[in-house]
Amino acid sequence: MSTIVFPQEMRSAGIDGEGLPSVRFSPMKKDLNFGFDAVQLYLPSGLQFTDSANYAGLELGTISAAKNVINQVSSGNTNEIISRDETLVAGLKVLDKLGADQNTVAATAFSRGVAFNPQTALAFESMNLRSFTFSFTLVPERAEDSERIHVIESYFRKYMYPELEGFVSKYPPIFRIQFFDGGSDTESVYMPMIYDAYLANLDVVINPEGNSFHKTDWGYAPTSTQMTLTFQEGRMLSRQDLYKDVSGKNVTQNYARPEGPRLDVSPAGEGGEG
Repeated sequence: MSTIVFPQEMRSAGIDGEGLPSVRFSPMKKDLNFGFDAVQLYLPSGLQFTDSANYAGLELGTISAAKNVINQVSSGNTNEIISRDETLVAGLKVLDKLGADQNTVAATAFSRGVAFNPQTALAFESMNLRSFTFSFTLVPERAEDSERIHVIESYFRKYMYPELEGFVSKYPPIFRIQFFDGGSDTESVYMPMIYDAYLANLDVVINPEGNSFHKTDWGYAPTSTQMTLTFQEGRMLSRQDLYKDVSGKNVTQNYARPEGPRLDVSPAGEGGEG
């Protein structure tokens, strides 16, 4: 794998020249041709990872009320419907669900000094699709760095957009996002595993600190470029997607990233550093 790196010294910097922690973005389509296959940048500060689930309130009391009334009617104990408080409230709730006048229902309950207990419980619905934001401030130290920054910015913008074929929009490439320790190609166990994701937002600010430029062979380049990338995972995940051991104590992450719909995943293996 041929990878463009910024800053260029990142893989040989740090204590004993072991390199600094980094993050690599690799599009999973095999037919892209940009002169390199991935972008590897320094690990920005303040990364935030949010996992969230959807739960909805389920009124178990309504179900119990309906069963109560049905049982009383089917057994012929219709007098119980108005004589016992529990059965009365159950009957009123069923009438309310059937569209009976709410004022009449409320007045009847008020006259007996009783109210319906909804017995609300949380019911799991789904996991939310996760999104991740990375903010980089890219400052060149030489003209070559400015050109490299421009190429990196253009790379993300180009492959964020779809291709058009007539009235058909072809999906943009999905990216594999990996965190690495130093200059190695071993994913960091201390960082959450991100499933293959689409680039959903690209925000670029030229010279956020001031309006200054310096001359290069390509023209006048900004002295600083702030680039914010927001990725959204390609599908809803399960525990099996995230971890190798689903029910045991082992918390080893599932770096295999099992395939999902519309993914064009390259052959197994991380490739070289380029």
